[in-house]
Amino acid sequence: NAGIFEISGLKRSGQFMLALVVVIIAAVGIINTMLMAVMERIPEIGMLKAMGFGNYNIVKMFIYEGGIIGIFGSLFGCFLGLLASLHLVYYGIDLSHMLENIDIIYPVKFIIKGEINYMIVLSVFIFGVVVSVIVTLWPVRKATKLEPVEALRHV
Repeated sequence: NAGIFEISGLKRSGQFMLALVVVIIAAVGIINTMLMAVMERIPEIGMLKAMGFGNYNIVKMFIYEGGIIGIFGSLFGCFLGLLASLHLVYYGIDLSHMLENIDIIYPVKFIIKGEINYMIVLSVFIFGVVVSVIVTLWPVRKATKLEPVEALRHV
């Protein structure tokens, strides 16, 4: 049984590393998107600041945008993940060809089937939205440091 627990631990750590890589790639993509949004809107940000918009309003505007990106990205990712999982749920992976040479008294089907845990899907969705809002804060910091005159000169 110790071997099974060791294999299970390796499986979990591998899944964690894969998830970490996916989150880092998504975070870098969102940061890039938001940095481009900030850079393209420097004159507009300067105009808003000149009209009296405070940093809070500008931060709120970009956080809403990051949240919307996170919602749509998480919906798309969860949809693709569920779609990819359907084959495992309904058909599974047939391992009987790997076990042909083993003598077994009773007939056994060696098909590994998957299952969909909707709590995990929901938590991944929420995590994706939260990560997108958090990584939006770094590009927004750049937007709030702009002086209206410098931003308007950027035109």
